[in-house]
Amino acid sequence: MEIKSIVLQTKSLMQMKKFYIDNLGFSLVNEDKNSFRIAVGTGEFEFTTKEVEDNPYSLRRM
Repeated sequence: MEIKSIVLQTKSLMQMKKFYIDNLGFSLVNEDKNSFRIAVGTGEFEFTTKEVEDNPYSLRRM
C-alpha cells in the first residue's frame, strides 16, 4: 500500500512545522496561515489547524 496524501489536524502548527522540517529534515512543499505540507517519500503530509476541536490526538476515556 502506498499513501499519496494524508491530512493531520493539530493545534500546534508552528511546533509541528519546526519538528518535521528543522529536526527531521523533511522538505516543505506548501504553506499558508492555517496549514503546511511536507514531502514524505513519494507522498505528502499536510498539517492543518482547520476545524480542530480540542486536542485531536488525546486519549479519551469511554
